[in-house]
Amino acid sequence: MKTILITGAGGFLGSRLVRRFSAGTSAAPHFPQTEPDAVSPYRVYPLSGRAPDIRDAAGLLALFRQVRPDYVIHCAAVSDTGRCEREPEFSYSVNVIGAENIAIACRASGAKLIFCSSDQVYFDNVRIASPVPHRESEKLYPSGVYGRQKLEAEKRCAAACPDTVSLRLSWMYDTGKPGPEKHGNLVTTLRGLLDNPDPDARLAFPVYDRRSLTDVWDVAINMEAALDLAPGVYNFGSPNPLNTYETAAVFLSLLRGTSGNGGNSVAGAGGQNSGDLGNGGNSVAGAGGQNSGDPGNSGNRAAGAGGQNSGASRNSGSSAAASGQSSGVSGNACNRAAAPSIQNASDPRLVPDCQRFASCPRNLQMDLEKLSLAGISFPTAQEGFVRSLSRSRP
Repeated sequence: MKTILITGAGGFLGSRLVRRFSAGTSAAPHFPQTEPDAVSPYRVYPLSGRAPDIRDAAGLLALFRQVRPDYVIHCAAVSDTGRCEREPEFSYSVNVIGAENIAIACRASGAKLIFCSSDQVYFDNVRIASPVPHRESEKLYPSGVYGRQKLEAEKRCAAACPDTVSLRLSWMYDTGKPGPEKHGNLVTTLRGLLDNPDPDARLAFPVYDRRSLTDVWDVAINMEAALDLAPGVYNFGSPNPLNTYETAAVFLSLLRGTSGNGGNSVAGAGGQNSGDLGNGGNSVAGAGGQNSGDPGNSGNRAAGAGGQNSGASRNSGSSAAASGQSSGVSGNACNRAAAPSIQNASDPRLVPDCQRFASCPRNLQMDLEKLSLAGISFPTAQEGFVRSLSRSRP
Protein backbone atom coordinates (compact mmCIF):
# COMPACT_ATOMS: atom_id res chain seq x y z
CA MET A 1 0.00 0.00 0.00
CA LYS A 2 1.39 3.38 -1.05
CA THR A 3 1.48 6.24 1.45
CA ILE A 4 0.42 9.75 0.44
CA LEU A 5 1.18 12.69 2.69
CA ILE A 6 -1.05 15.70 1.97
CA THR A 7 -0.13 19.13 3.32
CA GLY A 8 -2.81 21.77 3.74
CA ALA A 9 -5.23 18.93 4.42
CA GLY A 10 -7.75 21.30 5.98
CA GLY A 11 -7.89 23.59 2.96
CA PHE A 12 -10.12 23.81 -0.10
CA LEU A 13 -8.21 21.33 -2.25
CA GLY A 14 -6.35 19.41 0.43
CA SER A 15 -9.48 18.40 2.36
CA ARG A 16 -11.03 16.97 -0.79
CA LEU A 17 -7.86 15.13 -1.74
CA VAL A 18 -7.89 13.48 1.67
CA ARG A 19 -11.43 12.26 1.02
CA ARG A 20 -10.53 11.23 -2.53
CA PHE A 21 -7.54 9.13 -1.58
CA SER A 22 -9.03 7.72 1.63
CA ALA A 23 -11.58 4.91 1.82
CA GLY A 24 -14.66 5.28 -0.41
CA THR A 25 -17.05 5.92 2.47
CA SER A 26 -15.13 9.04 3.51
CA ALA A 27 -15.57 10.87 0.20
CA ALA A 28 -18.02 13.70 -0.33
CA PRO A 29 -21.65 12.52 -0.72
CA HIS A 30 -21.89 13.88 -4.27
CA PHE A 31 -18.53 12.51 -5.35
CA PRO A 32 -18.88 9.59 -7.81
CA GLN A 33 -18.06 6.34 -6.01
CA THR A 34 -17.39 2.92 -7.46
CA GLU A 35 -18.56 0.88 -4.48
CA PRO A 36 -19.85 2.16 -1.13
CA ASP A 37 -17.48 -0.13 0.75
CA ALA A 38 -14.50 0.49 -1.49
CA VAL A 39 -11.17 0.36 0.31
CA SER A 40 -8.53 2.85 -0.75
CA PRO A 41 -5.26 1.45 -2.09
CA TYR A 42 -3.52 4.34 -0.35
CA ARG A 43 -2.57 5.13 3.20
CA VAL A 44 -3.28 8.84 3.63
CA TYR A 45 -1.45 11.03 6.12
CA PRO A 46 -3.13 14.45 6.32
CA LEU A 47 -0.89 17.25 7.54
CA SER A 48 -2.83 20.30 8.67
CA GLY A 49 -2.60 22.48 11.73
CA ARG A 50 -0.30 20.04 13.48
CA ALA A 51 3.42 20.01 14.16
CA PRO A 52 5.68 20.36 12.40
CA ASP A 53 5.14 23.65 10.63
CA ILE A 54 6.37 23.41 7.03
CA ARG A 55 8.81 26.20 7.85
CA ASP A 56 10.48 23.83 10.33
CA ALA A 57 12.96 21.97 8.11
CA ALA A 58 14.29 19.70 10.85
CA GLY A 59 10.79 18.84 12.03
CA LEU A 60 9.73 17.91 8.51
CA LEU A 61 12.73 15.62 8.04
CA ALA A 62 11.88 13.83 11.27
CA LEU A 63 8.23 13.46 10.25
CA PHE A 64 9.09 12.14 6.81
CA ARG A 65 11.43 9.55 8.34
CA GLN A 66 8.53 8.42 10.51
CA VAL A 67 5.76 8.42 7.88
CA ARG A 68 7.96 7.34 4.93
CA PRO A 69 5.60 8.68 2.24
CA ASP A 70 5.77 7.46 -1.33
CA TYR A 71 4.10 10.64 -2.55
CA VAL A 72 3.69 14.10 -1.07
CA ILE A 73 0.98 16.42 -2.41
CA HIS A 74 1.91 19.88 -1.21
CA CYS A 75 -1.23 22.03 -1.05
CA ALA A 76 -0.36 24.19 1.95
CA ALA A 77 0.14 27.84 1.05
CA VAL A 78 -0.85 31.39 1.81
CA SER A 79 -3.27 31.53 -1.11
CA ASP A 80 -4.95 34.81 -0.20
CA THR A 81 -3.17 36.99 -2.73
CA GLY A 82 -4.26 40.13 -0.92
CA ARG A 83 -2.51 38.93 2.22
CA CYS A 84 0.58 38.09 0.16
CA GLU A 85 0.68 41.72 -0.99
CA ARG A 86 0.23 42.99 2.57
CA GLU A 87 2.55 40.49 4.28
CA PRO A 88 5.13 39.44 1.66
CA GLU A 89 7.74 38.29 4.17
CA PHE A 90 5.33 35.99 5.98
CA SER A 91 3.88 34.57 2.75
CA TYR A 92 7.39 34.05 1.38
CA SER A 93 8.33 32.00 4.44
CA VAL A 94 5.39 29.69 3.75
CA ASN A 95 5.03 29.74 -0.04
CA VAL A 96 8.72 29.55 -0.92
CA ILE A 97 10.79 28.45 2.08
CA GLY A 98 8.11 26.05 3.29
CA ALA A 99 7.76 24.51 -0.16
CA GLU A 100 11.52 24.12 -0.47
CA ASN A 101 11.63 22.44 2.95
CA ILE A 102 9.01 19.96 1.76
CA ALA A 103 11.06 19.25 -1.36
CA ILE A 104 14.24 18.69 0.66
CA ALA A 105 12.39 16.25 2.93
CA CYS A 106 10.97 14.46 -0.12
CA ARG A 107 14.40 13.91 -1.60
CA ALA A 108 15.81 12.73 1.72
CA SER A 109 13.00 10.19 2.13
CA GLY A 110 12.73 9.15 -1.52
CA ALA A 111 9.21 10.53 -1.96
CA LYS A 112 7.83 12.01 -5.16
CA LEU A 113 6.62 15.58 -4.78
CA ILE A 114 3.44 16.94 -6.36
CA PHE A 115 3.67 20.68 -5.85
CA CYS A 116 0.45 22.69 -6.20
CA SER A 117 1.37 25.86 -8.06
CA SER A 118 -0.97 28.44 -9.58
CA ASP A 119 -2.11 30.07 -12.79
CA GLN A 120 -1.17 33.35 -11.09
CA VAL A 121 2.36 32.84 -12.45
CA TYR A 122 0.87 34.00 -15.77
CA PHE A 123 -0.49 37.28 -14.38
CA ASP A 124 1.58 40.10 -15.89
CA ASN A 125 -0.03 43.53 -15.63
CA VAL A 126 2.81 45.29 -17.43
CA ARG A 127 2.77 43.66 -20.84
CA ILE A 128 -0.40 43.45 -22.89
CA ALA A 129 -1.75 39.94 -22.48
CA SER A 130 -2.07 37.78 -25.57
CA PRO A 131 -5.48 36.08 -25.92
CA VAL A 132 -3.68 32.79 -26.59
CA PRO A 133 -3.65 30.27 -23.70
CA HIS A 134 -0.33 30.08 -21.90
CA ARG A 135 2.15 27.23 -22.32
CA GLU A 136 4.38 25.91 -19.58
CA SER A 137 7.54 26.76 -21.53
CA GLU A 138 6.89 30.52 -21.64
CA LYS A 139 9.25 32.98 -19.99
CA LEU A 140 7.23 34.47 -17.16
CA TYR A 141 7.11 37.85 -15.44
CA PRO A 142 4.41 37.55 -12.76
CA SER A 143 3.35 40.90 -11.35
CA GLY A 144 1.72 39.80 -8.13
CA VAL A 145 3.58 38.70 -5.01
CA TYR A 146 1.71 35.38 -4.93
CA GLY A 147 2.54 34.58 -8.56
CA ARG A 148 6.20 35.46 -8.09
CA GLN A 149 6.42 33.32 -4.98
CA LYS A 150 4.79 30.33 -6.66
CA LEU A 151 7.14 30.60 -9.63
CA GLU A 152 10.18 30.76 -7.37
CA ALA A 153 8.85 27.81 -5.37
CA GLU A 154 8.51 25.75 -8.56
CA LYS A 155 12.17 26.34 -9.34
CA ARG A 156 13.39 25.70 -5.80
CA CYS A 157 11.37 22.50 -5.46
CA ALA A 158 12.71 21.14 -8.75
CA ALA A 159 16.27 21.95 -7.67
CA ALA A 160 15.88 20.40 -4.21
CA CYS A 161 13.97 17.33 -5.40
CA PRO A 162 14.40 16.34 -9.06
CA ASP A 163 11.37 14.05 -8.77
CA THR A 164 8.99 17.01 -8.56
CA VAL A 165 5.80 17.58 -10.56
CA SER A 166 4.51 21.16 -10.40
CA LEU A 167 0.84 21.58 -11.24
CA ARG A 168 -0.32 25.06 -12.19
CA LEU A 169 -3.86 25.01 -10.84
CA SER A 170 -6.67 27.28 -11.90
CA TRP A 171 -9.47 28.98 -10.03
CA MET A 172 -11.60 26.22 -8.45
CA TYR A 173 -15.12 25.79 -7.09
CA ASP A 174 -17.34 23.14 -5.53
CA THR A 175 -21.10 22.96 -6.07
CA GLY A 176 -21.57 20.52 -3.20
CA LYS A 177 -21.69 21.03 0.53
CA PRO A 178 -19.09 23.58 1.69
CA GLY A 179 -15.93 22.12 3.16
CA PRO A 180 -13.76 23.32 6.03
CA GLU A 181 -12.03 26.01 3.96
CA LYS A 182 -12.28 29.66 4.91
CA HIS A 183 -12.42 31.06 1.39
CA GLY A 184 -15.54 31.51 -0.67
CA ASN A 185 -15.56 30.66 -4.35
CA LEU A 186 -17.49 31.56 -7.48
CA VAL A 187 -20.39 29.23 -6.72
CA THR A 188 -20.90 30.45 -3.15
CA THR A 189 -20.73 34.03 -4.40
CA LEU A 190 -23.33 33.46 -7.14
CA ARG A 191 -25.60 31.56 -4.76
CA GLY A 192 -25.33 34.49 -2.40
CA LEU A 193 -26.74 36.70 -5.13
CA LEU A 194 -29.59 34.27 -5.87
CA ASP A 195 -30.47 34.07 -2.19
CA ASN A 196 -30.41 37.83 -1.73
CA PRO A 197 -33.92 39.34 -2.16
CA ASP A 198 -32.56 42.89 -2.52
CA PRO A 199 -33.40 44.05 -6.08
CA ASP A 200 -30.75 46.76 -5.86
CA ALA A 201 -27.89 44.37 -5.04
CA ARG A 202 -25.12 44.28 -7.64
CA LEU A 203 -22.42 41.74 -8.34
CA ALA A 204 -19.80 42.75 -10.90
CA PHE A 205 -17.29 40.66 -12.82
CA PRO A 206 -14.62 41.98 -15.20
CA VAL A 207 -14.88 41.59 -18.95
CA TYR A 208 -11.17 42.20 -19.52
CA ASP A 209 -10.27 39.05 -17.63
CA ARG A 210 -9.96 35.49 -18.96
CA ARG A 211 -9.04 32.56 -16.82
CA SER A 212 -9.51 28.86 -16.41
CA LEU A 213 -12.10 27.56 -13.95
CA THR A 214 -12.27 24.01 -12.63
CA ASP A 215 -14.47 21.84 -10.43
CA VAL A 216 -12.23 20.92 -7.49
CA TRP A 217 -13.43 17.31 -7.75
CA ASP A 218 -12.14 17.09 -11.32
CA VAL A 219 -8.77 18.14 -9.93
CA ALA A 220 -9.09 15.47 -7.23
CA ILE A 221 -10.02 12.82 -9.79
CA ASN A 222 -7.04 13.62 -12.01
CA MET A 223 -4.60 13.91 -9.12
CA GLU A 224 -4.18 10.14 -9.01
CA ALA A 225 -2.99 10.13 -12.62
CA ALA A 226 -0.72 13.08 -11.81
CA LEU A 227 1.19 10.85 -9.40
CA ASP A 228 2.61 9.08 -12.45
CA LEU A 229 3.56 12.20 -14.42
CA ALA A 230 7.18 12.68 -15.40
CA PRO A 231 8.92 15.43 -13.43
CA GLY A 232 8.20 18.89 -14.79
CA VAL A 233 5.62 21.66 -14.89
CA TYR A 234 2.06 21.09 -16.13
CA ASN A 235 -1.00 23.30 -16.57
CA PHE A 236 -3.74 21.49 -14.67
CA GLY A 237 -7.38 22.47 -15.05
CA SER A 238 -10.36 22.99 -17.33
CA PRO A 239 -10.17 25.13 -20.48
CA ASN A 240 -12.40 28.21 -20.71
CA PRO A 241 -12.58 30.64 -23.67
CA LEU A 242 -15.03 33.00 -21.94
CA ASN A 243 -14.23 36.15 -20.02
CA THR A 244 -15.04 36.19 -16.32
CA TYR A 245 -18.31 38.09 -16.66
CA GLU A 246 -19.54 35.70 -19.36
CA THR A 247 -18.52 32.72 -17.26
CA ALA A 248 -20.38 34.06 -14.23
CA ALA A 249 -23.48 34.73 -16.38
CA VAL A 250 -23.50 31.18 -17.74
CA PHE A 251 -22.96 29.63 -14.31
CA LEU A 252 -25.67 31.82 -12.80
CA SER A 253 -28.14 30.63 -15.45
CA LEU A 254 -27.34 27.04 -14.61
CA LEU A 255 -27.66 27.67 -10.88
CA ARG A 256 -31.04 29.35 -11.37
CA GLY A 257 -32.20 26.33 -13.34
CA THR A 258 -31.19 23.85 -10.63
CA SER A 259 -32.54 25.98 -7.78
CA GLY A 260 -35.93 26.41 -9.41
CA ASN A 261 -35.59 30.19 -9.60
CA GLY A 262 -35.94 30.21 -13.33
CA GLY A 263 -35.91 28.10 -16.45
CA ASN A 264 -32.53 29.18 -17.71
CA SER A 265 -30.31 26.55 -19.23
CA VAL A 266 -27.04 26.39 -21.07
CA ALA A 267 -26.63 24.32 -24.20
CA GLY A 268 -23.22 23.31 -25.39
CA ALA A 269 -19.92 23.77 -23.66
CA GLY A 270 -16.73 25.61 -24.29
CA GLY A 271 -15.43 26.64 -20.95
CA GLN A 272 -12.04 26.79 -19.10
CA ASN A 273 -10.11 26.30 -15.74
CA SER A 274 -7.74 28.74 -11.44
CA GLY A 275 -5.52 28.22 -9.22
CA ASP A 276 -6.02 30.54 -6.58
CA LEU A 277 -8.63 29.79 -4.03
CA GLY A 278 -9.74 33.38 -3.96
CA ASN A 279 -13.27 34.55 -4.43
CA GLY A 280 -15.02 34.96 -7.71
CA GLY A 281 -16.94 38.10 -6.96
CA ASN A 282 -17.20 40.82 -4.40
CA SER A 283 -20.68 41.81 -3.34
CA VAL A 284 -22.20 45.21 -3.82
CA ALA A 285 -25.25 46.25 -1.77
CA GLY A 286 -25.29 42.93 0.05
CA ALA A 287 -24.90 40.57 -2.90
CA GLY A 288 -23.44 37.98 -0.55
CA GLY A 289 -19.96 37.48 -2.01
CA GLN A 290 -16.81 37.40 0.05
CA ASN A 291 -13.54 39.03 -0.90
CA SER A 292 -10.05 38.06 0.10
CA GLY A 293 -8.77 41.51 -0.78
CA ASP A 294 -6.96 39.90 -3.68
CA PRO A 295 -6.15 42.38 -6.46
CA GLY A 296 -5.91 39.37 -8.74
CA ASN A 297 -9.31 37.91 -7.88
CA SER A 298 -12.09 38.07 -10.38
CA GLY A 299 -14.85 39.89 -8.58
CA ASN A 300 -15.03 43.61 -8.04
CA ARG A 301 -17.28 46.24 -6.59
CA ALA A 302 -19.57 47.85 -9.12
CA ALA A 303 -19.50 51.61 -8.83
CA GLY A 304 -22.58 53.14 -10.37
CA ALA A 305 -23.69 49.76 -11.62
CA GLY A 306 -27.23 50.97 -12.09
CA GLY A 307 -26.34 51.90 -15.65
CA GLN A 308 -25.17 48.43 -16.52
CA ASN A 309 -25.09 47.72 -20.24
CA SER A 310 -25.13 43.96 -19.88
CA GLY A 311 -28.68 44.00 -21.12
CA ALA A 312 -29.43 41.68 -18.23
CA SER A 313 -33.15 41.15 -17.93
CA ARG A 314 -35.56 39.13 -15.87
CA ASN A 315 -36.44 36.72 -18.65
CA SER A 316 -36.51 33.68 -16.38
CA GLY A 317 -37.25 31.30 -19.22
CA SER A 318 -34.31 32.23 -21.41
CA SER A 319 -31.49 29.88 -22.35
CA ALA A 320 -27.84 30.66 -22.98
CA ALA A 321 -26.06 28.62 -25.61
CA ALA A 322 -22.46 28.36 -24.49
CA SER A 323 -20.72 27.35 -27.68
CA GLY A 324 -17.38 28.52 -26.39
CA GLN A 325 -17.61 31.75 -28.39
CA SER A 326 -16.74 35.05 -26.80
CA SER A 327 -19.57 37.47 -26.30
CA GLY A 328 -17.52 40.10 -27.99
CA VAL A 329 -16.94 41.89 -24.71
CA SER A 330 -13.16 41.99 -24.88
CA GLY A 331 -10.29 44.28 -25.69
CA ASN A 332 -11.59 47.83 -26.11
CA ALA A 333 -15.06 46.66 -27.05
CA CYS A 334 -16.35 46.62 -23.52
CA ASN A 335 -19.59 48.37 -24.40
CA ARG A 336 -20.51 46.11 -27.30
CA ALA A 337 -23.73 44.16 -27.11
CA ALA A 338 -23.37 40.51 -26.16
CA ALA A 339 -23.10 38.13 -29.10
CA PRO A 340 -25.95 35.65 -29.62
CA SER A 341 -23.79 32.74 -28.46
CA ILE A 342 -24.29 33.83 -24.84
CA GLN A 343 -27.40 35.78 -23.96
CA ASN A 344 -27.51 38.42 -21.29
CA ALA A 345 -27.23 37.53 -17.64
CA SER A 346 -30.38 35.89 -16.27
CA ASP A 347 -30.30 38.25 -13.29
CA PRO A 348 -29.99 42.03 -13.90
CA ARG A 349 -28.05 42.34 -10.67
CA LEU A 350 -25.08 40.56 -12.29
CA VAL A 351 -23.26 43.33 -14.15
CA PRO A 352 -20.13 43.66 -16.27
CA ASP A 353 -17.19 45.56 -14.83
CA CYS A 354 -15.72 47.46 -17.79
CA GLN A 355 -13.01 49.19 -15.77
CA ARG A 356 -11.02 46.46 -14.07
CA PHE A 357 -8.05 45.26 -16.15
CA ALA A 358 -9.20 47.61 -18.96
CA SER A 359 -5.79 49.25 -19.31
CA CYS A 360 -4.05 45.89 -19.48
CA PRO A 361 -6.43 42.94 -19.99
CA ARG A 362 -5.59 39.87 -17.93
CA ASN A 363 -5.29 36.43 -19.47
CA LEU A 364 -4.68 33.43 -17.22
CA GLN A 365 -5.96 30.82 -19.68
CA MET A 366 -3.77 27.75 -19.83
CA ASP A 367 -2.82 25.55 -22.77
CA LEU A 368 -3.38 21.88 -21.93
CA GLU A 369 -1.55 20.16 -24.79
CA LYS A 370 1.34 18.95 -22.63
CA LEU A 371 -1.06 17.48 -20.07
CA SER A 372 -3.15 15.86 -22.78
CA LEU A 373 -0.09 14.21 -24.30
CA ALA A 374 0.57 12.75 -20.85
CA GLY A 375 -2.89 11.15 -20.94
CA ILE A 376 -4.77 13.50 -18.59
CA SER A 377 -7.76 15.56 -19.70
CA PHE A 378 -10.27 17.92 -18.14
CA PRO A 379 -13.79 18.78 -19.28
CA THR A 380 -14.37 22.36 -20.36
CA ALA A 381 -15.38 24.73 -17.58
CA GLN A 382 -19.03 24.62 -18.57
CA GLU A 383 -19.12 20.85 -19.09
CA GLY A 384 -17.50 20.44 -15.69
CA PHE A 385 -20.04 22.76 -14.07
CA VAL A 386 -23.02 20.94 -15.58
CA ARG A 387 -21.62 17.62 -14.42
CA SER A 388 -20.83 18.99 -10.97
CA LEU A 389 -24.40 20.26 -10.56
CA SER A 390 -25.81 16.88 -11.55
CA ARG A 391 -23.62 15.17 -8.94
CA SER A 392 -24.45 17.57 -6.13
CA ARG A 393 -28.22 17.41 -6.48
CA PRO A 394 -29.92 15.65 -3.54
